[in-house]
Order: sequence, then C-alpha cells, then structure tokens
Amino acid sequence: MSVGIDIVKIHRIEDILDKKRDSFLNKIFTTEEKQYIKEKKYSPQTIAGLFSAKESISKAIGTGIGKVSFKDIEISHDKFGKPIVIINEKVKSFGISKIDLTITHEIDYAVSFAKVNFKINDNIIEIPEELKGLLTKRNPESHKGDYGKVLIIGGSRGMTGSVTLSSKSAMRTGSGLVYTMVPEYLETIMSIKLTEEIVKIAKDNGKGYFIKKSLEEILNNTKDKDVLAIGPGMGTFEDNIYLLREIIKNINIPLVIDADGLNSLSTDIDILKNKKNSIVITPHLGEMARLLDKSIKEIENNRVYYAKHISNKYNIVTVLKGSNTIVSYKDEIYINNSGNPGMAKAGSGDVLTGIIISLIGQGLEPFNAAKLAVYIHGLAGDFARDKKGEHSMIASDIVDSIGDAINFLLTNKKFSSKLN
Repeated sequence: MSVGIDIVKIHRIEDILDKKRDSFLNKIFTTEEKQYIKEKKYSPQTIAGLFSAKESISKAIGTGIGKVSFKDIEISHDKFGKPIVIINEKVKSFGISKIDLTITHEIDYAVSFAKVNFKINDNIIEIPEELKGLLTKRNPESHKGDYGKVLIIGGSRGMTGSVTLSSKSAMRTGSGLVYTMVPEYLETIMSIKLTEEIVKIAKDNGKGYFIKKSLEEILNNTKDKDVLAIGPGMGTFEDNIYLLREIIKNINIPLVIDADGLNSLSTDIDILKNKKNSIVITPHLGEMARLLDKSIKEIENNRVYYAKHISNKYNIVTVLKGSNTIVSYKDEIYINNSGNPGMAKAGSGDVLTGIIISLIGQGLEPFNAAKLAVYIHGLAGDFARDKKGEHSMIASDIVDSIGDAINFLLTNKKFSSKLN
C-alpha cells in the first residue's frame, strides 16, 4: 500500500480560470469531469479538489504527473457524491488493485488523500459491499418454476456457438427453465448441443436465419417468460432490424440486447423510446461507438460519460464491457473489479448475457442483476484463469467456473487467487 497527499490553493485556481479557463479544463480533465464541473457552475473549490486528487493519486502510485498524465486518472462520483477513481490500462499496468480517495475543502485550500493498494502474488479478493446479499441461498421447498423462465433468441447458420454459450451460462447461473429459440434450420444441431435447455424454433423458410415471418412464433414464446435476451449469433441480416423493432414494441418483460441485436439497434436506436419494459444493453467499445456514432477512441477516453449518457437518454441499463466493465442506470454507476485479460476471447460476452438474464429471471431488478452478473462473470473468469491460464482459457471454461463464483458469493469467504 502507498499513500499520497496533495494540497491546492483555491485562489490559484481562480486566477487560472480568469485567464485561460477552457484551455486549462481541456488539458486537465476528461469529458465526464468537465460535465461534473459544469454542473457545479465551474466552482473553483470543485476544480481545486479534482486537480488535487489527480496529484495525490499520482504521488501514491509513485510516478507523479509525468509518466502518468492528468487524463489517465478520472474522478467520478457515486449517487451520494463520494469520489470514485477510474484509471486506464496504462495506470493499471503499475499493478494497482484498488484506490481509495478522500477530498476535503476549507476556505483557502482543497486537500486530497489517496491510498493505493498494489497487487501481490496471493491477491485476496473480497465481495463489494453493494453486491452482498443480492444472491441468497435457495429455499429447500422450492421448485424449478421459482427460479425463472428465460428465453434466448439467437443463432444463424454457422453461428450456433454464441447462443449455446448464453443458454448454458443461464442454466449454470441458476435459471429453472431456459428456452433457446433458433431458426428452424438449426433445430437438429441445437438439440444436440443443448441437453438441459429447451430448444424452440421459428420458421425460416430454410434460410438458416430469422425472417420477418418468424415474428409471430417469437412473440408467442415470450408470453409466459420472465425475461428475454436477443442477439447472440443472429448475424447481421436485414430482417433482424424489423424483428427487434417489433419485439421492443410488443413485449412487457425485461429485455437484454447483445451482440448482433446491438448491430440492429445501431441502425435506429430511437426505437428504444417505444419500449414498455426494462431494457439492458451490453455493448463493447466498438458496439457503443456504432450506437452513438462516435469513434472508438472517443468512447474509450470517456467511458463513464457515455455509459451514463445513453442510460439517461433512453432510461435503460447500460453494461459497457471491457476491463473494469461499467454498469450504469440513471445517475448510478458500478465499476467492476473482477476479471482478467484471459477473458478477451470469443464468446465471453455471450456468457455474460446468459448470467444477466438468469439473475433477472430469478427476481433481481435489472440494474442489480447487471452489477452482480458482471462481478460473477469476472470472478468465474478468475477461477477459469487459475485452472487453465490466461492464454489457454476459453469462454466455455468461464461457464464451467460460474458455480465456483456463485459458491464464493454465497459462502462469503475470501478467495485467494493464484495468479495476478
């Protein structure tokens, strides 16, 4: 552990704001921070506090501002105003596992205190307080109907792996009944791939992908379900856009949109304004860039800002995937700290979709389900890494490790990870 302290004279900030406000803010602060400063009416006290915080963190890391730039460190805030530190990959490369920050003000000065924890070979991971109690042990008198009926719509010719991973991860996370709906052409292969899950089909006229005529069967299959996911392996066929629009207009159950569902959504994101239900979207950086018509670099440099922006604009839960996945709903933000680079493999996002819908089906509110899901997903990835190694682990290893992650949550024991 290392600490850093910094003090800034507020009058110095006032002088800078008088002479070169915009250039100073653009040099020091990210888009999210500048928005926060604007909301605080460009208060010199607020700006001095944020400036001091970046300095104290760089001191605690041991570099000072130089090797680490001001914009490599972002200061966000939770709904209670508590500062939250977000660091990019360059800063994480110093082996940082956690940063605690305190900012205080008095008439003439802003003072910040940062405490930085570094990873060690036997890293001890504890459950974040806000996730404790979200998942509970099962009632001995319960039956499969108590744990949710989930429906996953996906798959196309040559793309059966994604929907298979989502289905298996939903079952492994604890869903009572998992229904997997695919184009009729895929019925035989999906019936071979899936054992515990129930395969449903929609007419596809032998094409191997969903068509407009699939809609009636899709909607009929949503009627007794608790949650729906759409997108894994669907492909980028034109009819998908029509199907997604009609599904959003007609269903009342929570909906998770992932993968190719997000590609369809990017053609007309305003269809979210017609929704009657809760919606969760799970984009990675590239998908988020397409949804908002921005560059990937712009999204990457301002991840919290854009996660909050899209959540607020459409009143949805946003899961912006990547290192330290961000979950946003309205003004609430959760930044995940589980997971590892070995999870950057095909199919990992499909596994996450299955975990999210399973938890929603088991009764969690979508925001809580998304927060808990990204933590379970990352922790399962950590268990898989310890078994297979970062280079060799694959998405199905994450599915197989979901039980380890859930047992860890339910027993509330510290987990000693073998690898950094």
